[in-house]
Amino acid sequence: PLKMIPHNAAFVDEAYQEKKRPDLYSIVKKIRDMRPAHSRLLYVAEVKERAAKANLESDLTTYFMEFQHKYEMTGLLLILNSFCIHLIETEADHFRDLVLELNARVVDKASIYKGMWVVHFCEEKPERLFDLWLCKSIAMSGSSKEIKNLVDHERYWTVYEGMCKIAAKIKKDKEKGKSEFGMTIKQNASDLIPSAEELGSIATEQEMT
Repeated sequence: PLKMIPHNAAFVDEAYQEKKRPDLYSIVKKIRDMRPAHSRLLYVAEVKERAAKANLESDLTTYFMEFQHKYEMTGLLLILNSFCIHLIETEADHFRDLVLELNARVVDKASIYKGMWVVHFCEEKPERLFDLWLCKSIAMSGSSKEIKNLVDHERYWTVYEGMCKIAAKIKKDKEKGKSEFGMTIKQNASDLIPSAEELGSIATEQEMT
């Protein structure tokens, strides 16, 4: 039945109650909760001399084993002489804790790292580039990727793009049934990744650490 409200003479259906319209935050949050969200971090690091002379691939694999289980971390860690390029992926909910623990290990006096420079970060990625974590030491005599003379953002993007392309190569190999990716990484690194000498242009006080 319809009921007239005397004050403003408006008609209201008692059986109808207008629903509260969701605000923009609620809509975005609902979409976010309905799909996976991953965070991605890429950094370049320089290791201390004593660490560089050791079996760095084995040491870093052990070093990050806890991260893999604790934070469901995936990605690729490339070792180029005394420099490392590490692309890390994890669930967005784990990312802050992962970064805090990584930073605590870097600043520790016993750390194997001499310095670390973040060159790329992104969040809310719907998919991961990697579905596993890989560590590979590569002895490159040279590389076709030169970044020293590029402007800052182009240097960073070149390194990030190279890691993404290697991820795509690994994914393609995995679809073909391969389970070992060391050769794939090695074959593509010299074309896609700058040499250790070139990476030194990122490891300066001007970069974000």
